[in-house]
Amino acid sequence: MNKLMLLMCMVLITFQSHSAGMYENAKEVGINGRCLSELKSLTDYLKPSGFDLNLIKTPNPSKHGSTHIGLQKNLDGSTAHIVSLNPKSNGCSYSYSKVVTFNTSNCNTIKEQLASNLGSNLKIMLDEKGYTAFKNSDNNAYFIMIEPSPTTCTFIETQAVFKN
Repeated sequence: MNKLMLLMCMVLITFQSHSAGMYENAKEVGINGRCLSELKSLTDYLKPSGFDLNLIKTPNPSKHGSTHIGLQKNLDGSTAHIVSLNPKSNGCSYSYSKVVTFNTSNCNTIKEQLASNLGSNLKIMLDEKGYTAFKNSDNNAYFIMIEPSPTTCTFIETQAVFKN
């Protein structure tokens, strides 16, 4: 525990939360241009809205990695978006996770929607006892579902892109 406290004290982290949006907030604080471009693409895809929180090492945020979290309430549950950016000499490595909880939909409904959207690009890795895991045919994105009750489904979409 003391090591964790020491690490937190050694690294200055700026917490920023605004309603402007994940991309706009990152741009405002000076995130690396290559990573900002990746974040723009991800936010266009994920469409996060609601509460945003940026964890950024200061000073010189353009030289260091950052984490961007967006939370939103939905009609049928909630969604969390987590994006981590790491600037590299030739671009930006990143990972993202999107976690959606549906309070009135079971996982079978979500599986059908996912299958119709991705079709043959989807491979089932696991489907048993309330757990389902898929990956796309490029093996760079994963989709995981957990069904805690017959009327609730938690859906996780995650991807990591590493650049040298």
